[in-house]
Amino acid sequence: ANATDDGSPSHGSLAVARSILSYGFLWGEIRVKGGAYGAGFVRRKNGTAGFYTYRDPDAKRSVETFAKSGDFLRAFAESGEDYTGFIIGAIGDSDLLVTPKVLSAMTIASFISGETYEDKKARRLEMLNTSKEDLLKCADTVDRIVECGGAVVLGGKEKLDAFGDAFDRVIEI
Repeated sequence: ANATDDGSPSHGSLAVARSILSYGFLWGEIRVKGGAYGAGFVRRKNGTAGFYTYRDPDAKRSVETFAKSGDFLRAFAESGEDYTGFIIGAIGDSDLLVTPKVLSAMTIASFISGETYEDKKARRLEMLNTSKEDLLKCADTVDRIVECGGAVVLGGKEKLDAFGDAFDRVIEI
């Protein structure tokens, strides 16, 4: 789904929320307890956001877990737990170590998209200054993503049958 469809900007705190959800919630619930090889929440600069798992033995359980992400984020924000590590993780994800060739491609992409140094600086400051209130707003955004987003599941017939008639369309390949 698009996290900015409602007109709200792609705030840097959503990157911190991504880090909290991916490593503080989804990793434990889907990877550790559910047995998937990986899981997380992703958000892009253009506003696109969503959840993913891979090599997931119980996709139905994972989709149900995704739906609880907003509530987890709210509870986390209200808990007062220190989230400095998640801020550091979000900044690390946005400031990757790259080769000169990749840096050139990233610079061209920034130019084409109109993203300036000031935009990047503002997003980093938003990450650094993420507050409890920002996380609560992100929880609302995550709820909207869950409500309007669709699900794509690649798997065997028995895995898809677990969803019952939840899918509008099933394509056999």
